[in-house]
Amino acid sequence: MVLNHPRLLLMILLAVPWGLCCTKDATPPDTEERPIYVTIFSHNEEPWGSWVGTRDRYAAYRENLVERVGIIREYGAALDWQSDLTVLQAMIREEDDSLCALTEGKNILRYMRDLGVSIDPHSHLTQCSYADIAYWIGQLGVASSGVIGGLPCLECGTTYLGFLDRMDWRAEIDLGADGLIRGQVVPEAVWRPTILSVPAMPGHWFDELSSGVWKPGNGDEFLTHHPEEEIVYVGQGYPHDVTNLGPTQASGAVIYGEDAAYIKELAQKIEQGEIAGDGMLTASIHIRDCETVRDNASLVNVNGALRDMLEILKPMAENGDIVFVTYPRVVQIWQDEYAAQPSRVDFSSFSMYEAVKVQAMAHCGAGLGGADRDLNAPGSR
Repeated sequence: MVLNHPRLLLMILLAVPWGLCCTKDATPPDTEERPIYVTIFSHNEEPWGSWVGTRDRYAAYRENLVERVGIIREYGAALDWQSDLTVLQAMIREEDDSLCALTEGKNILRYMRDLGVSIDPHSHLTQCSYADIAYWIGQLGVASSGVIGGLPCLECGTTYLGFLDRMDWRAEIDLGADGLIRGQVVPEAVWRPTILSVPAMPGHWFDELSSGVWKPGNGDEFLTHHPEEEIVYVGQGYPHDVTNLGPTQASGAVIYGEDAAYIKELAQKIEQGEIAGDGMLTASIHIRDCETVRDNASLVNVNGALRDMLEILKPMAENGDIVFVTYPRVVQIWQDEYAAQPSRVDFSSFSMYEAVKVQAMAHCGAGLGGADRDLNAPGSR
């Protein structure tokens, strides 16, 4: 849906978890109309050797990645490219003059960085820490962003919605009292995280699916804004979409959005006045970091599907109803234009909520929580 009038946006104090309310003393933006800020993100995993384990496979992966970045640039979009250790180590091993000649004389990471791609550490912390990942990014001549990728924050339990528990995410990332994460493989490595992105439930049965921006607390305090904290959460909304991912996650969880359904529904809620306030609204689009995704009988060409998604959203982007940005840019805008005021739109009011919830309840009720902790399958976050 294309919107043609000033929009109403949400501002929430976040003292009331899992609901909507407005702040009493928030500083409004300078203009009435505000877009939905949309971030495209991809990631790779530790078991990515099948994509990059040999010179030929790495060269094919690289060529496909360059094409993907070109498509994103063609549409004026932005990408957060999140990487675990295997692909980074392949880059360190394989990038040479012959490959760099294909990317303006630059290694692939510098090439992407210079085109505005955010280079984010992504890890499930089975072999290394986020500081190690950031160190390996630095070995390619690029400073990593402060974006945390790949964090589990929900698991099967009883305390949240009756079938989930909120995790101690600060302990999960081994965050020190000084705000730093230290290397496990590289002892001298240190990294300061500043932005939390796409926190998940292992298997993506029920991720953290709010829209908005705030500084989350730990565990059960996640939905409460803590202004004294350093790490900012950029809400992803519902980022999974059949159009570019296929019908299910690698875990088997069904995907309930198609043709940018979440972003369109969020825009419709703004147009119809269902969202009160003037806070910042956000959404994410999850794409794969490989050439194809096979899902039973379905085969998704990742770059072709990305182009399809960007064509669907093109009218909204041209009209200013959405703006493509990286996660670091979201936080900069939040601080500069929204006075760092917290905002949140709950997922429960969206049409796909009940289906996602029922699926997650069935997963947890079936006693599968023990396997729930493995996010390392190719294609999982």
